[in-house]
Amino acid sequence: MAMVTFVVVSLCAVCASPLSVSAAQSGSANAQPSAAVSGIAYFTGAPAVCAPNANSLDLFVKGMSMAPGEAGAFSADGALWWSHWDGAVWYTWTSLGGILTSDPIAVSQGAGKVDVFVRGTDGALWQREYNNNAWGGWTSLGGIINSGTGPAVSSSAGRLDAFVEGTDGALWHRSYTSGTWSGWESLGGILTSIPVVTSPGNGVIDVFVRGTDAGLWQREYNNNAWGGWTSLGEYLTSSPAATSQPSGRIDVFVGGTNGLWQSEYSNNGWSSWIPLGWPPIG
Repeated sequence: MAMVTFVVVSLCAVCASPLSVSAAQSGSANAQPSAAVSGIAYFTGAPAVCAPNANSLDLFVKGMSMAPGEAGAFSADGALWWSHWDGAVWYTWTSLGGILTSDPIAVSQGAGKVDVFVRGTDGALWQREYNNNAWGGWTSLGGIINSGTGPAVSSSAGRLDAFVEGTDGALWHRSYTSGTWSGWESLGGILTSIPVVTSPGNGVIDVFVRGTDAGLWQREYNNNAWGGWTSLGEYLTSSPAATSQPSGRIDVFVGGTNGLWQSEYSNNGWSSWIPLGWPPIG
């Protein structure tokens, strides 16, 4: 895949319309503990989770509700729902409102802080923040995210980096530092998967995507600058997954034609692809 930088700006700083949030969906910051998690009929898509404190988890899903008078019939309310685990019990599900058109992404900048990101009905990136024991309102970060995709977000102390696929298929980036969001910038390329991001150290960010050649591509931010696109090869039949360690090690996992594959970055180089086979069935 030829990874090229587009000059067409498809992400804008101002969105066309607000995320749909009604008063009935506005949610509460004071969820109550419960012996079993309750308060939501069903959810759709993939959940998001983060751990802002030791022995603490915050779980988010895109909700569904029971259709009135129709036993067993569910319809998506599209709202963001939240449950908290305090180390002993899960709290009752609480609606945080909105109408999501992507799975949520949740990260933590530090103790007691949670940031959740979603794609709204206008295609823009939206954020809601939990700080000082309370939820703030929804904030639009603008842009137009390609339909059927969602954001990827990296966090560190006082910094957030959001990545999305724009309507031109390119990777777009916006960062939050010193209390302010930057404008959108294009990092180029043509994506065929939702981006994934990991941060192996302070000031280092690695983004991974599947390209038009079905191969894995990487772009790294280091020393206050973005490097170019690097092909890591392989033939992907899935979106990638990536994780990192404070030592600087990065592990990437992808679905290939012959099962699951892994590549590891350490000692300033990537390993060959390692076959992990197929999970057992039955």
